[in-house]
Amino acid sequence: MKNILLFLVLLGNILVQDKLPYDVTKLTTKKELNFYQTDKRGIKYKDVVYYVENDLNVITAYQQSGKVKWKVNFTEKFTSEVIGERKIRYINIDKDKLHVTYAKHDYFEIDLKTGKLFYWGSD
Repeated sequence: MKNILLFLVLLGNILVQDKLPYDVTKLTTKKELNFYQTDKRGIKYKDVVYYVENDLNVITAYQQSGKVKWKVNFTEKFTSEVIGERKIRYINIDKDKLHVTYAKHDYFEIDLKTGKLFYWGSD
C-alpha cells in the first residue's frame, strides 16, 4: 500500500511539472498583438513564448519547456511619470527585438535573447 501511495505522489509531481505556466489557448504565431483588440496574451516565435501577464505590466519569455528565459516587469523598471494607464498596449517582434508600447505612448525595445530593456522615448 505504501508503494502505491508513493507511486501516486511521484506521478502527481511529474504531471504538475509538465504543466506550462501560461495558457496555450491565448497564444498566436503572428508577430504582433494589440491588446485593445484581442484577448490573446502571447506570441510564440522560434520556440520561445513571449507572454504578457494578465495585469499587462509583465512580459515573460518562456523556453519550450516552460522554463523562464527572462522577465521584464514594467512597473518596476519604468517608474517615470506616464500619460495614460500603466499597461502594455502593443507588442511586435522584429528580427531579434520585441517592440513594446506602454501606457499611452511610451516606446520600448527588448532584446529577445537577453531581455535587456531599452527606452526609446514617447511622442
